[in-house]
Amino acid sequence: MTESQSVKKNVDSDNNRHQARQSNDKQIYKVMCIDDSPTIINAIKHFLDDSFFYVVGIHDPLKALMQTIRIKPDLILLDIGMPNLDGYELCSLLRKHSYFRNTPVIMVTARTSLIDRAKAKMVRSSGYLTKPFTQADLLKIIFHHLEV
Repeated sequence: MTESQSVKKNVDSDNNRHQARQSNDKQIYKVMCIDDSPTIINAIKHFLDDSFFYVVGIHDPLKALMQTIRIKPDLILLDIGMPNLDGYELCSLLRKHSYFRNTPVIMVTARTSLIDRAKAKMVRSSGYLTKPFTQADLLKIIFHHLEV
């Protein structure tokens, strides 16, 4: 099985679980986490309660664009420093797609400079979360950007 088939199988399986949970009339928010670090993706999945959040983690930024378009998340957590396609470029590409013009995109990064924050604003990111972060930091920024 190729990596692409494996990602599709995992996403399809996750989508089925997500649809089953949604039937409880409770709002489940789809969160896409795009980061080349499995550690960060796992931490975010651990921090977000699966009775409120359905988290999809993608390690490869090139595959992330198509997966994001397919899944249509309510919020996107996006690392800046990734190989091949950085977070700024990916955010800019997503903003060009009409569906994602107003979807919250939170940059998640260890970069703290004003220049990096300005670049994030230029590509129309919605927020900025600095690594390392706590569960409270993550929940605060997510709930700030979701209509809860």
